[in-house]
Amino acid sequence: MISKEGRKLNRFQRGQCLILFLAFMIMAGCGGGASLEAFVPTEETLRKRVLTTRQFDGIAEADLLSASAGVLQDLGFNVDEKPFIQKA
Repeated sequence: MISKEGRKLNRFQRGQCLILFLAFMIMAGCGGGASLEAFVPTEETLRKRVLTTRQFDGIAEADLLSASAGVLQDLGFNVDEKPFIQKA
């Protein structure tokens, strides 16, 4: 690598140039943000959400947590049991 003056850059200077270049590339990559319209749900997404979400009445939270832990263990996850503290 050659500097503007025509002399070769030493190892330290090349490292500085590389770090500076990478910093500019990261900043340029983070500059483009999503528009606010991207976060507003459309009518279609709201319809899909209604179809895919359910609420179950009459199930205790402890039973739900126990069943969820069982499913995770069936999938191969290691679940450590912690004492269940019921909210008042």
